[in-house]
Amino acid sequence: MDPVSNVTGLAQVADLLQAHDHYVLVPHVAPDPDALGAVCGLAILLARLGKTVVVYTDEAVPEHCRFLGGYFPIQAKWPDESERRWRVIFLDGGERSRLPVSVRERPIWMNLDHHEGNGCFADWIYVDTLAAATSYIVAELLPHLGLEPDADSASSLFAGILFDTRGGFITDRCTPALYRQVAQLVEAGARPDYINRMLHEQLGMGDFKLYGEALNAIATALNGQIVYTSITQAMLKASGGGEQAIEMLTLNLPKIAGGEVYILFKETPSGNFKLSFRSKGRILVNLIAKHFAGGGHRYAAGGRVEGPLAAAVPKVLLACELAIQEQSHVGQPASI
Repeated sequence: MDPVSNVTGLAQVADLLQAHDHYVLVPHVAPDPDALGAVCGLAILLARLGKTVVVYTDEAVPEHCRFLGGYFPIQAKWPDESERRWRVIFLDGGERSRLPVSVRERPIWMNLDHHEGNGCFADWIYVDTLAAATSYIVAELLPHLGLEPDADSASSLFAGILFDTRGGFITDRCTPALYRQVAQLVEAGARPDYINRMLHEQLGMGDFKLYGEALNAIATALNGQIVYTSITQAMLKASGGGEQAIEMLTLNLPKIAGGEVYILFKETPSGNFKLSFRSKGRILVNLIAKHFAGGGHRYAAGGRVEGPLAAAVPKVLLACELAIQEQSHVGQPASI
């Protein structure tokens, strides 16, 4: 539990959840399998406790995450507020800007998260930056709620943990306790083969075309220590690919030897760019992301920069160069 938390631990989180009856669970914008796995998993557990629960997002659920809606329905309509007070729980997003647009002005009752730099805007906050995934935090809640995982909750939480550990339980947050927890989820009915197939083996031909184009656009800077590529709106339209190709890139770019920072520039319809930063564990890319209205994990973070690409790339490369130089020189986070 991190210092930004204002609860004493997961036991108090469980007590707070037990005390009320109507909840809306919300993942972050551009929801990924950890955010959706966490909200669906927690929704199932709360429903088993007799609570009325809605999982809400105003964005389209990514195609490779839609199977999670089979465990608990994900809806795009806010529930009726005329007769009851709904308490909003935000999962896997540390900043108010990561809330879905339609929720950003609403009061947030609880924030469960594992990202650094939490904005501390909820009534109740539990953040554990050592947790491998927010889905893992939800799994840790089980004994405090007096529950065992069932097949649906186990599958949702397994999917989130699998995704946020680079698709294979291999990040530096994969502790013995995490492996024991994952084993319990499998014992409860989570099927690793099926979940892996849904998350990683549903690629369309357009995704592979887009992936190939982005690989062809790879460039380097600072003697190969920075590796980067881009996906433009023109590439998206021509290929028909989408989020799956983007996830393949963020997963596989760090496999290129010699790099310290890996960057994906993805053009938005407005002409600006979303940034995905990755490192192999020596450079704290969340510090770089802060300079581009972003944040995230130490070695996996995101941000935004104004276009066009010709102007965006030099700004981002300069920040990365400074981070590499400063962190390599002093052995501490950069102060850029």
